[in-house]
Amino acid sequence: MDAQVVTAEAVAAPAPRYAAEWRRSIVAMALASIAVLGLFHELVVHAVGVWWRSQVFNHCFLVLPLAGYMFWQRRGFAAQFRPTPDLRFALLLLPIGFGYLLVRSAGIIELQQHAVMAMLQTSFACVLGWRAYRALIWPFLYLFFLVPSGEFLVPILQDYTAWFSVLALNATGVPVYADGTFLTIPNGNFEVAAACAGVRFLIAMLAFGVLYADIMYRDPGRKALFLLASIVAPIVANGFRAYGIVAVGYYSDNAAAVAADHIIYGWVFFSIVMVLLMLAGNRFRQDDLPYGASPPPPSGPAPAASRVTLAAVASVALIAAAPAWARVVEGRAAPVHAAAFADLRAGGAWQPVALGSNAWRPHYPTADAITQRAYSDGRRRVDLFVAFFASQDSEKKLIGGDNRFETAEKWRRIGGAAADVAIADTGLRPIGERHAGPGRQRLIWYVYWVDGQFVTSGIKAKLLQALASLKGGGRGAAMVALATDVGPEIEPGIAALADFAGALQPLSPVLRRLAGRP
Repeated sequence: MDAQVVTAEAVAAPAPRYAAEWRRSIVAMALASIAVLGLFHELVVHAVGVWWRSQVFNHCFLVLPLAGYMFWQRRGFAAQFRPTPDLRFALLLLPIGFGYLLVRSAGIIELQQHAVMAMLQTSFACVLGWRAYRALIWPFLYLFFLVPSGEFLVPILQDYTAWFSVLALNATGVPVYADGTFLTIPNGNFEVAAACAGVRFLIAMLAFGVLYADIMYRDPGRKALFLLASIVAPIVANGFRAYGIVAVGYYSDNAAAVAADHIIYGWVFFSIVMVLLMLAGNRFRQDDLPYGASPPPPSGPAPAASRVTLAAVASVALIAAAPAWARVVEGRAAPVHAAAFADLRAGGAWQPVALGSNAWRPHYPTADAITQRAYSDGRRRVDLFVAFFASQDSEKKLIGGDNRFETAEKWRRIGGAAADVAIADTGLRPIGERHAGPGRQRLIWYVYWVDGQFVTSGIKAKLLQALASLKGGGRGAAMVALATDVGPEIEPGIAALADFAGALQPLSPVLRRLAGRP
Protein backbone atom coordinates (compact mmCIF):
# COMPACT_ATOMS: atom_id res chain seq x y z
CA MET A 1 0.00 0.00 0.00
CA ASP A 2 1.35 3.42 -0.88
CA ALA A 3 1.99 5.68 2.10
CA GLN A 4 -0.17 8.75 2.44
CA VAL A 5 1.28 12.10 3.37
CA VAL A 6 -0.26 13.56 6.50
CA THR A 7 -1.00 17.21 5.84
CA ALA A 8 -0.67 19.97 8.39
CA GLU A 9 -4.46 20.28 8.44
CA ALA A 10 -4.85 16.60 9.27
CA VAL A 11 -2.33 16.85 12.10
CA ALA A 12 -3.97 19.95 13.51
CA ALA A 13 -7.50 18.52 13.35
CA PRO A 14 -7.80 15.17 15.17
CA ALA A 15 -10.70 12.95 14.12
CA PRO A 16 -13.65 14.38 16.09
CA ARG A 17 -15.63 11.14 16.28
CA TYR A 18 -13.32 9.74 19.00
CA ALA A 19 -12.79 12.95 20.97
CA ALA A 20 -15.05 11.91 23.86
CA GLU A 21 -13.38 8.48 24.16
CA TRP A 22 -9.92 10.02 24.20
CA ARG A 23 -10.92 12.56 26.87
CA ARG A 24 -12.27 9.81 29.13
CA SER A 25 -9.21 7.66 28.59
CA ILE A 26 -6.76 10.50 29.26
CA VAL A 27 -8.54 11.41 32.50
CA ALA A 28 -8.57 7.74 33.58
CA MET A 29 -4.86 7.33 32.81
CA ALA A 30 -4.01 10.56 34.63
CA LEU A 31 -5.90 9.52 37.78
CA ALA A 32 -4.41 6.02 37.65
CA SER A 33 -0.91 7.51 37.28
CA ILE A 34 -1.41 9.76 40.30
CA ALA A 35 -2.60 6.77 42.35
CA VAL A 36 0.33 4.57 41.29
CA LEU A 37 2.94 7.27 41.87
CA GLY A 38 1.41 7.81 45.29
CA LEU A 39 1.75 4.11 46.09
CA PHE A 40 5.44 4.27 45.17
CA HIS A 41 6.15 7.82 46.31
CA GLU A 42 9.47 6.81 47.94
CA LEU A 43 10.77 5.66 44.56
CA VAL A 44 9.51 8.85 42.90
CA VAL A 45 11.23 11.05 45.48
CA HIS A 46 14.43 9.02 45.12
CA ALA A 47 14.40 9.37 41.32
CA VAL A 48 13.88 13.14 41.41
CA GLY A 49 16.64 13.42 44.02
CA VAL A 50 19.03 11.59 41.70
CA TRP A 51 18.07 13.91 38.82
CA TRP A 52 18.93 16.88 41.01
CA ARG A 53 22.14 15.57 42.58
CA SER A 54 23.78 13.67 39.73
CA GLN A 55 25.05 15.41 36.61
CA VAL A 56 24.68 12.07 34.81
CA PHE A 57 20.89 12.35 35.10
CA ASN A 58 20.21 16.08 34.88
CA HIS A 59 18.72 15.43 31.44
CA CYS A 60 15.84 13.52 33.09
CA PHE A 61 14.19 16.87 33.84
CA LEU A 62 13.72 17.24 30.07
CA VAL A 63 12.14 13.83 29.52
CA LEU A 64 8.55 14.83 30.35
CA PRO A 65 8.59 17.95 28.11
CA LEU A 66 10.19 15.96 25.28
CA ALA A 67 7.72 13.11 25.68
CA GLY A 68 4.93 15.69 25.62
CA TYR A 69 6.31 17.01 22.35
CA MET A 70 6.35 13.48 20.92
CA PHE A 71 2.73 12.96 22.00
CA TRP A 72 1.79 16.28 20.39
CA GLN A 73 3.50 15.31 17.14
CA ARG A 74 1.54 12.05 17.02
CA ARG A 75 -1.83 13.43 18.10
CA GLY A 76 -3.29 13.53 14.58
CA PHE A 77 -2.22 9.97 13.86
CA ALA A 78 -3.42 8.64 17.23
CA ALA A 79 -6.79 10.38 16.88
CA GLN A 80 -7.67 7.90 14.13
CA PHE A 81 -7.75 5.06 16.67
CA ARG A 82 -10.66 4.55 19.06
CA PRO A 83 -9.53 3.88 22.66
CA THR A 84 -11.02 0.52 23.60
CA PRO A 85 -10.17 -0.79 27.10
CA ASP A 86 -8.74 -4.31 27.16
CA LEU A 87 -8.75 -5.95 30.59
CA ARG A 88 -6.51 -8.76 29.34
CA PHE A 89 -3.56 -6.41 29.82
CA ALA A 90 -4.36 -6.29 33.53
CA LEU A 91 -3.24 -9.95 33.75
CA LEU A 92 0.28 -8.85 32.74
CA LEU A 93 0.45 -6.86 35.97
CA LEU A 94 0.74 -10.13 37.94
CA PRO A 95 4.17 -11.21 36.59
CA ILE A 96 5.37 -7.60 36.57
CA GLY A 97 4.29 -7.26 40.20
CA PHE A 98 6.15 -10.46 41.06
CA GLY A 99 9.23 -9.06 39.35
CA TYR A 100 8.85 -5.91 41.43
CA LEU A 101 8.76 -8.02 44.60
CA LEU A 102 11.97 -9.79 43.55
CA VAL A 103 13.93 -6.61 42.87
CA ARG A 104 12.50 -4.92 45.98
CA SER A 105 13.63 -7.88 48.06
CA ALA A 106 17.04 -7.60 46.44
CA GLY A 107 17.14 -3.86 47.18
CA ILE A 108 17.76 -2.78 43.57
CA ILE A 109 16.12 0.63 43.42
CA GLU A 110 16.52 1.35 39.72
CA LEU A 111 14.94 -1.99 38.78
CA GLN A 112 12.07 -1.23 41.16
CA GLN A 113 11.59 2.07 39.34
CA HIS A 114 11.66 0.27 35.98
CA ALA A 115 9.07 -2.20 37.30
CA VAL A 116 6.80 0.66 38.39
CA MET A 117 7.15 2.27 34.96
CA ALA A 118 6.31 -1.09 33.33
CA MET A 119 3.20 -1.28 35.51
CA LEU A 120 2.18 2.20 34.41
CA GLN A 121 2.73 1.29 30.76
CA THR A 122 0.58 -1.82 31.18
CA SER A 123 -2.18 0.19 32.82
CA PHE A 124 -2.12 2.61 29.87
CA ALA A 125 -2.48 -0.31 27.45
CA CYS A 126 -5.32 -1.68 29.58
CA VAL A 127 -7.21 1.62 29.41
CA LEU A 128 -6.49 2.41 25.73
CA GLY A 129 -6.35 -1.04 24.19
CA TRP A 130 -3.46 -2.24 22.05
CA ARG A 131 -4.17 -0.31 18.86
CA ALA A 132 -4.51 3.10 20.50
CA TYR A 133 -1.55 2.41 22.79
CA ARG A 134 0.61 1.28 19.85
CA ALA A 135 -0.18 4.53 18.03
CA LEU A 136 1.59 6.36 20.88
CA ILE A 137 4.08 3.67 21.83
CA TRP A 138 7.27 5.68 21.18
CA PRO A 139 6.38 8.60 23.49
CA PHE A 140 5.00 6.15 26.05
CA LEU A 141 8.22 4.12 26.08
CA TYR A 142 10.26 7.32 26.14
CA LEU A 143 8.99 7.76 29.70
CA PHE A 144 11.37 4.97 30.76
CA PHE A 145 14.14 7.59 30.54
CA LEU A 146 12.61 9.10 33.71
CA VAL A 147 14.27 6.23 35.57
CA PRO A 148 17.85 7.21 36.49
CA SER A 149 19.56 4.05 35.30
CA GLY A 150 22.95 3.19 33.85
CA GLU A 151 25.57 3.86 36.52
CA PHE A 152 26.29 0.13 36.68
CA LEU A 153 28.08 0.68 33.35
CA VAL A 154 30.69 2.99 34.90
CA PRO A 155 33.34 0.34 35.79
CA ILE A 156 32.89 -1.39 32.42
CA LEU A 157 33.28 1.84 30.48
CA GLN A 158 36.21 2.95 32.66
CA ASP A 159 38.10 -0.24 31.81
CA TYR A 160 37.20 0.07 28.12
CA THR A 161 38.26 3.74 27.95
CA ALA A 162 41.58 2.99 29.65
CA TRP A 163 42.19 0.04 27.29
CA PHE A 164 41.31 2.10 24.20
CA SER A 165 43.52 4.99 25.32
CA VAL A 166 46.54 2.76 25.88
CA LEU A 167 45.98 1.05 22.52
CA ALA A 168 45.75 4.39 20.68
CA LEU A 169 48.69 5.93 22.55
CA ASN A 170 50.92 2.96 21.74
CA ALA A 171 49.80 3.10 18.10
CA THR A 172 50.79 6.78 17.83
CA GLY A 173 54.12 6.44 19.60
CA VAL A 174 53.22 7.99 22.97
CA PRO A 175 54.97 6.10 25.79
CA VAL A 176 52.46 5.14 28.46
CA TYR A 177 52.35 2.93 31.54
CA ALA A 178 48.91 1.70 32.60
CA ASP A 179 47.96 0.49 36.06
CA GLY A 180 44.28 -0.27 35.84
CA THR A 181 42.58 3.04 35.12
CA PHE A 182 45.69 5.10 35.95
CA LEU A 183 47.79 6.17 32.96
CA THR A 184 51.31 7.58 33.27
CA ILE A 185 53.18 9.38 30.49
CA PRO A 186 56.64 10.97 30.85
CA ASN A 187 55.25 14.41 31.69
CA GLY A 188 52.14 13.66 33.71
CA ASN A 189 49.60 11.29 35.23
CA PHE A 190 46.02 10.72 34.18
CA GLU A 191 43.14 8.76 35.67
CA VAL A 192 40.12 7.43 33.82
CA ALA A 193 37.80 8.34 36.68
CA ALA A 194 34.08 7.64 36.90
CA ALA A 195 33.31 11.06 35.38
CA CYS A 196 35.51 10.15 32.39
CA ALA A 197 33.82 6.80 31.71
CA GLY A 198 31.36 8.40 29.29
CA VAL A 199 28.16 7.12 30.93
CA ARG A 200 26.69 10.62 31.04
CA PHE A 201 27.23 11.12 27.32
CA LEU A 202 26.03 7.61 26.45
CA ILE A 203 22.71 7.97 28.30
CA ALA A 204 22.10 11.50 27.02
CA MET A 205 22.93 10.45 23.46
CA LEU A 206 20.61 7.45 23.65
CA ALA A 207 17.76 9.62 24.96
CA PHE A 208 18.40 12.04 22.10
CA GLY A 209 18.60 9.16 19.62
CA VAL A 210 15.18 7.81 20.57
CA LEU A 211 13.65 11.29 20.23
CA TYR A 212 15.35 11.93 16.87
CA ALA A 213 14.51 8.49 15.48
CA ASP A 214 10.81 8.86 16.30
CA ILE A 215 10.56 12.31 14.76
CA MET A 216 12.68 11.73 11.66
CA TYR A 217 12.07 8.10 10.66
CA ARG A 218 9.12 5.83 9.96
CA ASP A 219 10.92 2.69 8.82
CA PRO A 220 11.78 0.39 11.79
CA GLY A 221 15.10 -0.53 10.21
CA ARG A 222 16.24 3.08 9.97
CA LYS A 223 15.15 3.71 13.54
CA ALA A 224 17.09 0.66 14.75
CA LEU A 225 20.24 1.71 12.88
CA PHE A 226 20.11 5.24 14.28
CA LEU A 227 19.62 3.92 17.81
CA LEU A 228 22.58 1.57 17.34
CA ALA A 229 24.66 4.53 16.16
CA SER A 230 23.49 6.50 19.22
CA ILE A 231 24.98 3.77 21.42
CA VAL A 232 28.18 3.02 19.53
CA ALA A 233 29.13 6.61 18.68
CA PRO A 234 29.46 7.96 22.27
CA ILE A 235 31.36 4.86 23.42
CA VAL A 236 33.89 5.03 20.60
CA ALA A 237 34.04 8.82 20.77
CA ASN A 238 34.80 8.71 24.49
CA GLY A 239 37.77 6.47 23.79
CA PHE A 240 39.11 9.00 21.27
CA ARG A 241 38.37 11.84 23.69
CA ALA A 242 40.41 10.22 26.47
CA TYR A 243 43.23 9.40 24.06
CA GLY A 244 43.20 12.96 22.71
CA ILE A 245 43.46 14.50 26.17
CA VAL A 246 46.48 12.38 27.09
CA ALA A 247 48.10 12.89 23.69
CA VAL A 248 47.64 16.68 23.82
CA GLY A 249 49.10 16.67 27.33
CA TYR A 250 52.12 14.76 26.06
CA TYR A 251 52.82 16.81 22.93
CA SER A 252 52.07 20.17 24.56
CA ASP A 253 54.11 19.26 27.65
CA ASN A 254 51.25 20.67 29.74
CA ALA A 255 49.47 17.56 31.02
CA ALA A 256 48.25 19.19 34.24
CA ALA A 257 46.41 21.99 32.41
CA VAL A 258 44.89 19.57 29.90
CA ALA A 259 43.71 17.26 32.70
CA ALA A 260 42.16 20.18 34.57
CA ASP A 261 40.02 21.17 31.59
CA HIS A 262 39.15 17.70 30.31
CA ILE A 263 35.45 17.95 31.22
CA ILE A 264 35.10 21.14 29.16
CA TYR A 265 36.96 19.53 26.27
CA GLY A 266 34.69 16.51 26.62
CA TRP A 267 31.48 18.52 26.28
CA VAL A 268 32.77 20.37 23.24
CA PHE A 269 33.87 17.10 21.68
CA PHE A 270 30.56 15.37 22.29
CA SER A 271 28.59 18.34 21.03
CA ILE A 272 30.47 17.95 17.76
CA VAL A 273 29.77 14.19 17.73
CA MET A 274 26.05 14.80 18.29
CA VAL A 275 25.89 17.36 15.46
CA LEU A 276 27.71 14.99 13.09
CA LEU A 277 25.33 12.18 14.01
CA MET A 278 22.35 14.44 13.29
CA LEU A 279 23.81 15.52 9.94
CA ALA A 280 24.41 11.90 8.96
CA GLY A 281 20.92 10.87 10.04
CA ASN A 282 19.32 13.82 8.30
CA ARG A 283 20.25 12.35 4.92
CA PHE A 284 17.75 9.52 5.43
CA ARG A 285 14.88 11.44 7.05
CA GLN A 286 11.27 10.38 6.51
CA ASP A 287 9.43 12.98 8.57
CA ASP A 288 7.20 13.84 5.58
CA LEU A 289 5.58 10.39 5.81
CA PRO A 290 2.77 9.36 8.17
CA TYR A 291 3.54 7.46 11.36
CA GLY A 292 1.67 4.44 10.05
CA ALA A 293 -1.31 3.14 8.12
CA SER A 294 -4.78 4.34 9.00
CA PRO A 295 -6.87 1.81 10.96
CA PRO A 296 -9.97 0.13 9.52
CA PRO A 297 -13.30 1.51 10.67
CA PRO A 298 -14.21 0.17 14.13
CA SER A 299 -16.97 -2.37 14.50
CA GLY A 300 -19.46 -2.09 17.30
CA PRO A 301 -20.48 0.78 19.57
CA ALA A 302 -18.12 3.01 21.53
CA PRO A 303 -17.00 1.53 24.87
CA ALA A 304 -19.02 2.68 27.86
CA ALA A 305 -17.46 5.08 30.34
CA SER A 306 -17.86 2.42 33.05
CA ARG A 307 -15.55 0.08 31.13
CA VAL A 308 -12.83 2.73 31.04
CA THR A 309 -13.24 3.26 34.78
CA LEU A 310 -13.12 -0.48 35.41
CA ALA A 311 -9.87 -0.82 33.44
CA ALA A 312 -8.20 1.98 35.40
CA VAL A 313 -9.45 0.78 38.81
CA ALA A 314 -8.54 -2.86 38.12
CA SER A 315 -5.04 -1.83 37.04
CA VAL A 316 -4.44 0.26 40.14
CA ALA A 317 -5.80 -2.49 42.41
CA LEU A 318 -3.49 -5.14 40.94
CA ILE A 319 -0.52 -2.76 41.07
CA ALA A 320 -1.25 -1.96 44.73
CA ALA A 321 -1.15 -5.66 45.60
CA ALA A 322 2.64 -5.79 45.06
CA PRO A 323 3.73 -3.21 47.68
CA ALA A 324 1.02 -4.50 50.03
CA TRP A 325 2.47 -8.01 49.91
CA ALA A 326 6.00 -6.66 50.29
CA ARG A 327 5.04 -4.96 53.55
CA VAL A 328 3.56 -8.23 54.80
CA VAL A 329 6.74 -10.27 54.29
CA GLU A 330 9.23 -7.56 55.27
CA GLY A 331 10.36 -7.00 58.81
CA ARG A 332 10.43 -10.68 59.79
CA ALA A 333 14.17 -10.83 60.30
CA ALA A 334 15.41 -12.49 63.47
CA PRO A 335 17.39 -10.37 65.96
CA VAL A 336 21.14 -10.12 65.41
CA HIS A 337 23.26 -12.18 67.81
CA ALA A 338 26.36 -9.96 67.67
CA ALA A 339 28.08 -12.03 70.36
CA ALA A 340 28.85 -14.59 67.64
CA PHE A 341 31.58 -12.26 66.34
CA ALA A 342 33.68 -13.46 69.28
CA ASP A 343 34.07 -16.80 67.53
CA LEU A 344 35.99 -15.27 64.62
CA ARG A 345 39.51 -16.65 65.00
CA ALA A 346 42.67 -17.25 62.99
CA GLY A 347 45.14 -20.03 63.63
CA GLY A 348 48.82 -20.53 63.08
CA ALA A 349 51.11 -17.53 63.52
CA TRP A 350 48.33 -15.00 62.96
CA GLN A 351 47.56 -13.11 66.16
CA PRO A 352 45.20 -10.16 66.82
CA VAL A 353 46.82 -6.70 66.90
CA ALA A 354 45.47 -3.20 67.49
CA LEU A 355 43.70 -1.56 64.56
CA GLY A 356 45.44 1.79 64.94
CA SER A 357 44.27 5.26 63.97
CA ASN A 358 45.28 4.85 60.32
CA ALA A 359 43.54 1.51 59.83
CA TRP A 360 41.50 0.48 56.84
CA ARG A 361 37.88 1.41 57.56
CA PRO A 362 35.19 0.25 55.12
CA HIS A 363 31.93 2.20 55.02
CA TYR A 364 28.78 0.06 55.47
CA PRO A 365 26.48 2.49 57.27
CA THR A 366 23.26 0.46 57.13
CA ALA A 367 24.64 -2.91 58.27
CA ASP A 368 22.92 -4.33 61.36
CA ALA A 369 26.27 -5.41 62.81
CA ILE A 370 29.90 -5.03 61.78
CA THR A 371 33.23 -6.14 63.13
CA GLN A 372 36.76 -5.25 62.10
CA ARG A 373 39.95 -6.85 63.33
CA ALA A 374 43.64 -6.76 62.44
CA TYR A 375 46.01 -9.73 62.54
CA SER A 376 49.77 -10.07 62.15
CA ASP A 377 52.17 -12.99 61.81
CA GLY A 378 55.08 -10.83 62.94
CA ARG A 379 55.99 -9.64 59.44
CA ARG A 380 52.70 -9.02 57.64
CA ARG A 381 49.37 -7.50 58.57
CA VAL A 382 45.89 -8.43 57.30
CA ASP A 383 42.60 -6.74 58.17
CA LEU A 384 39.35 -8.70 58.50
CA PHE A 385 35.99 -6.96 58.05
CA VAL A 386 32.50 -8.43 58.30
CA ALA A 387 29.27 -6.51 57.62
CA PHE A 388 26.09 -8.40 58.57
CA PHE A 389 22.51 -7.61 57.49
CA ALA A 390 19.60 -9.26 59.26
CA SER A 391 17.27 -8.00 56.49
CA GLN A 392 17.46 -5.78 53.45
CA ASP A 393 15.27 -3.23 51.70
CA SER A 394 15.67 -0.30 49.31
CA GLU A 395 17.58 1.80 51.85
CA LYS A 396 19.47 -1.00 53.57
CA LYS A 397 21.30 -3.47 51.38
CA LEU A 398 24.37 -5.64 51.19
CA ILE A 399 25.34 -4.64 47.63
CA GLY A 400 25.07 -1.06 46.41
CA GLY A 401 23.82 2.02 48.15
CA ASP A 402 26.39 3.91 50.17
CA ASN A 403 28.61 0.88 50.82
CA ARG A 404 32.28 1.49 50.07
CA PHE A 405 35.55 -0.24 50.83
CA GLU A 406 37.14 3.09 51.71
CA THR A 407 35.88 6.01 53.78
CA ALA A 408 38.38 8.44 52.26
CA GLU A 409 37.23 9.85 48.92
CA LYS A 410 40.77 9.93 47.52
CA TRP A 411 40.88 6.13 47.31
CA ARG A 412 39.94 4.58 43.97
CA ARG A 413 39.51 1.07 42.60
CA ILE A 414 42.21 0.63 39.96
CA GLY A 415 41.65 -2.96 38.86
CA GLY A 416 41.04 -6.56 39.77
CA ALA A 417 43.35 -9.01 41.52
CA ALA A 418 42.89 -12.73 40.98
CA ALA A 419 42.82 -15.00 44.02
CA ASP A 420 43.97 -18.64 43.89
CA VAL A 421 42.69 -19.86 47.26
CA ALA A 422 39.39 -19.87 49.14
CA ILE A 423 38.76 -17.86 52.29
CA ALA A 424 38.33 -20.31 55.19
CA ASP A 425 35.38 -22.66 54.50
CA THR A 426 33.76 -20.61 51.72
CA GLY A 427 34.85 -23.07 49.05
CA LEU A 428 35.15 -20.21 46.55
CA ARG A 429 37.93 -18.07 45.20
CA PRO A 430 37.09 -14.57 46.44
CA ILE A 431 36.57 -11.45 44.36
CA GLY A 432 39.82 -9.48 44.22
CA GLU A 433 40.30 -5.74 43.84
CA ARG A 434 43.19 -3.30 43.97
CA HIS A 435 42.61 0.17 45.38
CA ALA A 436 44.96 3.15 45.29
CA GLY A 437 45.11 6.06 47.68
CA PRO A 438 47.56 8.71 48.86
CA GLY A 439 50.99 7.11 48.68
CA ARG A 440 49.91 3.47 48.87
CA GLN A 441 47.82 0.66 47.42
CA ARG A 442 45.57 -1.92 49.01
CA LEU A 443 44.62 -5.44 47.98
CA ILE A 444 41.13 -6.63 48.96
CA TRP A 445 39.55 -10.09 48.75
CA TYR A 446 35.89 -10.57 49.60
CA VAL A 447 32.92 -12.94 49.38
CA TYR A 448 29.18 -12.67 50.06
CA TRP A 449 27.11 -14.92 52.32
CA VAL A 450 23.36 -14.95 51.65
CA ASP A 451 20.80 -17.24 53.28
CA GLY A 452 23.45 -19.78 54.27
CA GLN A 453 25.32 -19.82 50.95
CA PHE A 454 28.64 -18.23 49.95
CA VAL A 455 28.72 -16.56 46.52
CA THR A 456 31.10 -14.34 44.57
CA SER A 457 28.57 -12.98 42.08
CA GLY A 458 26.71 -9.80 42.96
CA ILE A 459 23.83 -10.84 40.69
CA LYS A 460 23.54 -14.26 42.34
CA ALA A 461 23.70 -12.65 45.79
CA LYS A 462 20.84 -10.33 44.84
CA LEU A 463 18.78 -13.23 43.51
CA LEU A 464 19.35 -15.35 46.61
CA GLN A 465 18.37 -12.42 48.81
CA ALA A 466 15.19 -11.85 46.79
CA LEU A 467 14.17 -15.50 47.05
CA ALA A 468 14.98 -15.58 50.76
CA SER A 469 12.86 -12.51 51.41
CA LEU A 470 9.90 -13.93 49.49
CA LYS A 471 10.15 -17.07 51.64
CA GLY A 472 9.66 -14.82 54.64
CA GLY A 473 12.15 -12.50 56.27
CA GLY A 474 15.70 -11.50 55.39
CA ARG A 475 17.29 -14.73 56.71
CA GLY A 476 20.68 -13.01 57.00
CA ALA A 477 23.35 -11.79 54.58
CA ALA A 478 26.94 -10.71 55.03
CA MET A 479 30.07 -9.49 53.29
CA VAL A 480 33.41 -10.88 54.48
CA ALA A 481 36.54 -9.04 53.34
CA LEU A 482 40.29 -9.37 53.84
CA ALA A 483 42.69 -6.52 53.05
CA THR A 484 46.39 -5.77 53.17
CA ASP A 485 48.53 -2.86 52.03
CA VAL A 486 50.84 -3.54 49.08
CA GLY A 487 53.66 -1.80 47.29
CA PRO A 488 54.45 -1.61 43.58
CA GLU A 489 54.61 -5.42 43.54
CA ILE A 490 51.41 -7.09 44.70
CA GLU A 491 52.72 -10.67 44.96
CA PRO A 492 53.74 -10.32 48.64
CA GLY A 493 50.25 -9.02 49.42
CA ILE A 494 48.65 -11.94 47.58
CA ALA A 495 50.80 -14.35 49.59
CA ALA A 496 49.82 -12.66 52.86
CA LEU A 497 46.10 -12.84 52.09
CA ALA A 498 46.41 -16.46 50.94
CA ASP A 499 48.18 -17.47 54.17
CA PHE A 500 45.63 -15.70 56.33
CA ALA A 501 42.67 -17.06 54.31
CA GLY A 502 43.90 -20.59 55.02
CA ALA A 503 44.44 -19.87 58.71
CA LEU A 504 41.00 -18.28 59.28
CA GLN A 505 38.62 -20.55 61.16
CA PRO A 506 35.29 -21.63 59.53
CA LEU A 507 32.98 -18.70 58.88
CA SER A 508 29.68 -20.51 58.32
CA PRO A 509 28.98 -21.30 62.00
CA VAL A 510 29.66 -17.68 62.99
CA LEU A 511 27.40 -16.22 60.31
CA ARG A 512 24.60 -18.66 61.05
CA ARG A 513 24.70 -17.76 64.74
CA LEU A 514 24.63 -14.06 63.84
CA ALA A 515 21.39 -14.77 61.94
CA GLY A 516 19.95 -16.74 64.82
CA ARG A 517 19.96 -19.98 62.84
CA PRO A 518 21.08 -23.44 64.01
